[in-house]
Amino acid sequence: MLYDREERRIPYLLTIFIYGFDYYNFTKISATPIVLNYLLACMAVLTIIFIVNYFYKISIHTATLGSFLALLMVNYVNTGAELRPLIAITFVMIGLVSSARLFANSHNSSQVYLGLIVGFIPMFFIL
Repeated sequence: MLYDREERRIPYLLTIFIYGFDYYNFTKISATPIVLNYLLACMAVLTIIFIVNYFYKISIHTATLGSFLALLMVNYVNTGAELRPLIAITFVMIGLVSSARLFANSHNSSQVYLGLIVGFIPMFFIL
């Protein structure tokens, strides 16, 4: 397990590189803008997490859920698809996961909230 912030650096860098590699290759095959923006947003979220991780521990679990929530909300607004039940379930999942991280003493509340914000904002604005 990757309990220490130092142990997470290589996996973060590798994942950022893979998203960048995918972005490059998908531009070569003229992928749709939503796919390209999604890859770019994932890369941005991970880069921010990587940088913040040097100074402060944040919850990657809530960052992931924040990104997923932003993805759902942007798709709901842009497509009109009925995603409200899934958005509501995602809010419940955010509450459950956040509570679990706090209960396990893996994070404090500011780390959980910061993870949620770091995951949501770049995904929302890039998509």
